[in-house]
Amino acid sequence: MTDLALAVVTQFSDAILAGLPTTLALAVVLTILCALFPGASGKPWWRTSDMITDICWWFATPLFTRYLSLLLLITGTVWFSMIRGEDATDTSPSLGVSLLAGMPFWLSVIVYIVLIDIMMYVTHRAFHTMTLWHYHAVHHSTEELHWMSARRFHPMDDLIHIVLPDVVLILLGMPIEIIAFVAPFQVWHSALIHSDLNWDFGFLKTVIVSPIYHRWHHTGIDQGGSKNFSATFPILDLVFGTYYMPKGERPERFGIDDPTFPKDFAGQLLHPFRNRA
Repeated sequence: MTDLALAVVTQFSDAILAGLPTTLALAVVLTILCALFPGASGKPWWRTSDMITDICWWFATPLFTRYLSLLLLITGTVWFSMIRGEDATDTSPSLGVSLLAGMPFWLSVIVYIVLIDIMMYVTHRAFHTMTLWHYHAVHHSTEELHWMSARRFHPMDDLIHIVLPDVVLILLGMPIEIIAFVAPFQVWHSALIHSDLNWDFGFLKTVIVSPIYHRWHHTGIDQGGSKNFSATFPILDLVFGTYYMPKGERPERFGIDDPTFPKDFAGQLLHPFRNRA
């Protein structure tokens, strides 16, 4: 038991150290931007009531992602091996599946960005159904939305919405190098669109998701809470009728309509299971 606890602490420490440079860079850049272009709250991110909870999620989520990705890759490769009649002990992620392999680098980047956005749109909408909402409610529970809210994802949400699309593309032959190349953009963009910035990107507002666009998604269901599911390209919301950008208005109230929802990290981690009991 002592060895297990030590291993958990070590892995968590490694996750913190690995993510520290990016976290510090985001903190500096987004603090400056929010000071120069204050949003609706006008409150610095470090003074939000859920800051300790957000810090826990910010560093714990990448750790969950690491192990969930490994678990899905091993499960997927073994499963594919079995249905293809190959050696099930060979858990390499390629398995001879080359549907998305062999493309020029920049074409691979474009294909990956488009496919991952489509898949995440589908999973995101799925998490707004009654069946999966109790997991996704963790992400929407923050009432003071700031850049650190970007990683407030329950592991089950992280598994299906973040990890699964990447693993599927890897198993179909998408080079891991492409995913690693795009990952920094995804981290920075996700933090930006959760920031307290009144930016809608002007003439590009229907081209790429902006802070205003995504912040509407964190409002109540009577506003944009059941709209704006796209992670990167609003075109998906336009096509499927889930686009929400009321002219001349700004999102101001966030969170979920549940005063009993836990505020602490451990409580939010366990809440979906208690809620189903």
